Amino acid sequence: MPRCRRSAFSLLAIAALLVATSAAHAQFAGTDAHNVRNSGATGAGAPRDDGQALRAAPQPAFLPDGTYFSNSSLAALPGGRWYAGEGGGRLASLENGKIRLQAGDFAHIAAPPAYTGSENYIFTAFDGDFSRVLRTAEVFISGADTLGRPATGYRYTPGATAFYTYLHNTSGWNQATAGNDGRTGATAFRTRVANAGQGDLMAYNFSAFVTGTRPGATSFLANPAVGGFAGDLTAGTDGVYLNPYETIASDAGHDVSHVGIVINSERSNGTGALGTIWEGFKSQSGGRTAIDAHFQGSGPAGIGLDLVGTALHDRTGADTHAAITLAAGQAIFGNASNANPTRFSRYTAPGTEWLDFDPATGWRLVVAGAPALTANTTGVTVAALRVSKPAVPANAHAPCQPGQIAWDAGYVYVCVAANGWKRAALAEW
Repeated sequence: MPRCRRSAFSLLAIAALLVATSAAHAQFAGTDAHNVRNSGATGAGAPRDDGQALRAAPQPAFLPDGTYFSNSSLAALPGGRWYAGEGGGRLASLENGKIRLQAGDFAHIAAPPAYTGSENYIFTAFDGDFSRVLRTAEVFISGADTLGRPATGYRYTPGATAFYTYLHNTSGWNQATAGNDGRTGATAFRTRVANAGQGDLMAYNFSAFVTGTRPGATSFLANPAVGGFAGDLTAGTDGVYLNPYETIASDAGHDVSHVGIVINSERSNGTGALGTIWEGFKSQSGGRTAIDAHFQGSGPAGIGLDLVGTALHDRTGADTHAAITLAAGQAIFGNASNANPTRFSRYTAPGTEWLDFDPATGWRLVVAGAPALTANTTGVTVAALRVSKPAVPANAHAPCQPGQIAWDAGYVYVCVAANGWKRAALAEW
């Protein structure tokens, strides 16, 4: 019994110590953040200046309910972190002569943090100074069956992710009925970045690594994979718009550069085992109904498709010269039209002029729906030949190549040998 009493007393002592400690430190779950009010901050808002107390608060600092105003820019705060609790404490500061409310959670990184770890391994990735990082997360998934063993299809496990967000929207507005003007947008995550320094600033950055193989794999598709972005979009009614990726780039009147998507591929092994491939871009259509186009462009552009900088050879180094490949029966069309204001591909009419390859006849140039020229190993056949510009050789030995033809009002000239012309007189009938 005495032993039990001593244990009870010990628990009471610990509890009392925790209560006393909470008077000097915030009761903020998951942190040892210091309550800024213990450094003299009031949270009364402007014009009461809490700047000195905020600067003096030990780090990390906790903001209980209230508005903590600094009569100077937040850039004047020392490096550190300020957290808002359940009461919704906020920072406010004087920026360019105006009082501005700031985010509940704020961090200032004013000096290079010491980092001794390595991002190549999860257990060393957080070795170093993360005292000014608002949130860190480390998730380790193990166990052969933790993510399940689907026999078919594809399976995600929401409970085995670092972050899981579900945003459900029943609000919003669409003003227009024939376009997308006057429209609201909602996002699960919204980020804005502003680079006023040097170097690069990215809204998001990732680094991924994959290793291991599937025993018995006969295709690279059966082996483990790693990706940067992946997802799925599903329609629940007719007429909606599935839009996996879209951005807007505006120069705002400044002379700048812009490249919509850059994919840097650094291949060094072209063995090709298990059918491995490298492709810069791939559009796949797998539904029961054909899509309208794999690629579509609209608006002003100097060049539609530029492959001048491409070195065309295969993974063994052999030249292919294959800037564009077409299967038999596929064609390149001219005189196509699209009168719809949206210029979407479903409204494009290919026209009646094209160039294609027919295995039976060879290359064909079709004009107004009828073959105008056919070229194959037997020669070139034209429906009608016209040498539009008159040209007269200076003499019978003027420079020429065999087969070259010229004419004027009195003669037809034919080059029958290198630098050797013959002519025939023309007469009416």
